[in-house]
Amino acid sequence: MEYVAVACRILIGVVFLAAVVGKLSGGSAYQAFVQSLRRMKVIPSRWAGPVAAASVTAEIAIVILVLTPLWTAGRIGLALAAVVLAAFAGAIALSLRRGNNAPCQCFGRTAAPLGWHHVARNTFLIAVAVVGLLSAGGPLNLAATLAPAVAGLVIGGLVVMLDDIVYLFKPASRP
Repeated sequence: MEYVAVACRILIGVVFLAAVVGKLSGGSAYQAFVQSLRRMKVIPSRWAGPVAAASVTAEIAIVILVLTPLWTAGRIGLALAAVVLAAFAGAIALSLRRGNNAPCQCFGRTAAPLGWHHVARNTFLIAVAVVGLLSAGGPLNLAATLAPAVAGLVIGGLVVMLDDIVYLFKPASRP
């Protein structure tokens, strides 16, 4: 089961690393994230800046913790990821129920509006974090970690590209 934990930790690490890099890739990306929080209308507008800073700080902490080889740090990172993802999923669901269609700036690079697939994505990631938490830790055979590491990288990449994948399969709109 420790190899399952490796895959889960790498998957979560990839997703949060992409989120951090996307949001901090330039002042305009970070400002777009702050504006998207305002447009969601889930928190008071004046809190958007501090919530954005707290979000990015938590995301950085998650990346560091889950990619640290220490089992305890990894578990703390997975637990923090589950909590942060639950908050994100709840905020997105609340925004959608209120009829808001703020752009998803989850990875700092898209103008795609938030949708229920973002809630599903975060729910999937919560499940990944919980599975990683419940997986036993212990000594690893370095060579045997290659397959779970690659699996985590590939699935993490697909999660990051979710908006693009949804767009590809979205029915074309007719004029």
